[in-house]
Amino acid sequence: MIIFKNNEYIEESKSFVNTNTEAFNYGISFFETIKYENGKCQYLKEHLNRLENSIGMLKNKKFNILEVEEIVENLYKINKLSGKLYTVKIIYSPLDDIFIVEFKENRYKNLKKF
Repeated sequence: MIIFKNNEYIEESKSFVNTNTEAFNYGISFFETIKYENGKCQYLKEHLNRLENSIGMLKNKKFNILEVEEIVENLYKINKLSGKLYTVKIIYSPLDDIFIVEFKENRYKNLKKF
């Protein structure tokens, strides 16, 4: 699976996280898990606003919602995904400047609400 990490599209298996980071050692990072269904992220703006508000506590980093939407759509096409329910993970560690967007197959298929 191809993911987006720090401004480039790379194979997930080639993505490594340095264990000597604030995110890894102290948990200083933020993430959102978003339902992707019917060709779009559900409540993307609300998720990104929540992520942006959390990040604002540590560092004034602003996400461009249109850029994130474009990254998500590019990943969907690059990975040739279709017809399934997916989750999109957005991970950001402001002190380490790590930014990751990735698709995962939905593992919560039997739940009525997700």
